[in-house]
Amino acid sequence: MRVASRAAEYTISELPTPAGLYHCNASRINDGGQVVGGCWGRNVSSERAVLWANGNVTVLPQPPGFTSSYASSISSTGEIVGSAQSTSGFEAMLWSNGGVQELPNLPGTFLTVASDVNASGVIVGFSDNHAVEWINGQVVDFGGYNGDRPAAINDRGVFVGFGVINPGDVGGAIIDVGTPGAPLRYLVQSALGAAYAINHFDEVAGFNRTGGVSTPDIPWTWQYGRFTYLPFLAGTNSCIPNGIDRLGTLVGLCSLGPAEATIWKHGAAENLNSLIQRKSHWRLWAATTINASGDIVGDGEFRDVEEAFILTPTHPLR
Repeated sequence: MRVASRAAEYTISELPTPAGLYHCNASRINDGGQVVGGCWGRNVSSERAVLWANGNVTVLPQPPGFTSSYASSISSTGEIVGSAQSTSGFEAMLWSNGGVQELPNLPGTFLTVASDVNASGVIVGFSDNHAVEWINGQVVDFGGYNGDRPAAINDRGVFVGFGVINPGDVGGAIIDVGTPGAPLRYLVQSALGAAYAINHFDEVAGFNRTGGVSTPDIPWTWQYGRFTYLPFLAGTNSCIPNGIDRLGTLVGLCSLGPAEATIWKHGAAENLNSLIQRKSHWRLWAATTINASGDIVGDGEFRDVEEAFILTPTHPLR
């Protein structure tokens, strides 16, 4: 898609790639400007969890016996969560104070991933088909039936994601108040619909998919029981919001063919490719998160090489 250029609203910078690796993805940025994600070499099986801070990149440690890792999120206090893979499968990980520890599985489960962590250190993720939290190193089962995948948790402890809660359900975006024993519930039942982000005011970002895998994704926000459907980016017919800040600004991607990194502000969708400096040699595919300062991270292509980026507002938020 060709996009019109105007005065740049963001300065774009490449998130550096560690020595010996070639490509990176950025998953999350915290309010302190620290970014996490993963970088890999000639194939994704060599992926390593990384932290970007103060212009530098650090490859995070892996426990012995693990061959790859990915960092999903970082809290405002610098705790990092994600997963690592061994010959036995995926295990949830916590990186803290320069070290790494495996998080416990639910008994009898084999696939465990940590998705997000809040300022209190409460971690959310899944163990096989069950939504779980880790609180003070202990795993807490929140139930679920098939493919329950919490994606994000806010500092109030409310978490959202995707799931099929009971047999026979269509499944879709889920929410839970985060109190052990509190039941999972749906925001809406829509096959393959999901909630990907939640801010401090319990405003949720997600999408519905009305048919099969090839049908368009319809973006929305939800707050206090009310849905607000978001516009598509001009020239596209499918959008997914991945992140939302405290002001309700959303970032994600829209597509009709190649994906376009997108921002929703004041009810309008804009192509982030039109908001960076001209002739930057970047093509922005997807924005993954936005922090309280308005910094945005995501994935794109710089001179035909897949790279992670950070966008900094030219007029910082106050």
